[in-house]
Amino acid sequence: MDEMRDARGNEGDGSEGQPWVAPLQRMNAALAGRDGLSAELAWHEGYGAALRPESWEAMLAVGDAYRRIDASADDVADDGADVLASQLYRSALARARRQESVEGLLRVAERLATLGDRAGMKQSLKIADHIAEQEQDMMGRFRVRTLKARLAGIAERVVAARERLAPSAA
Repeated sequence: MDEMRDARGNEGDGSEGQPWVAPLQRMNAALAGRDGLSAELAWHEGYGAALRPESWEAMLAVGDAYRRIDASADDVADDGADVLASQLYRSALARARRQESVEGLLRVAERLATLGDRAGMKQSLKIADHIAEQEQDMMGRFRVRTLKARLAGIAERVVAARERLAPSAA
């Protein structure tokens, strides 16, 4: 979570070797000042910087940042924003898989659950469990099993809430 805190601007600069951090800090400052245009421009700069390194943390940070921009909008939350966030998180999933990072895969699974992306969440957990098993990482396997039920419940609640809010078909 330290990378996340740094990307949110809550602790130190944290940008050494993490070129996406400074733009996301500017985005946060713009959001705090209710300057949506500057926030979006800074997010795009952070996104571009996150594409260069092969870092799951970078894609997770820009996905989280995009959700903060969407949450700050005066109008109703945009389903398109969730789709983009899901794509960013799935990119983080692919990077975490290549890096064989159980931690990264678990963080991605958490984010996907909060979007109601059950398939992505399950995929991330399955890959994390496989990597932990291959590495004989018993703590990693325990964490996967512990998170599995909790995240499934979160994803189900998100999906149910969306269904309640969706206009009924006539």
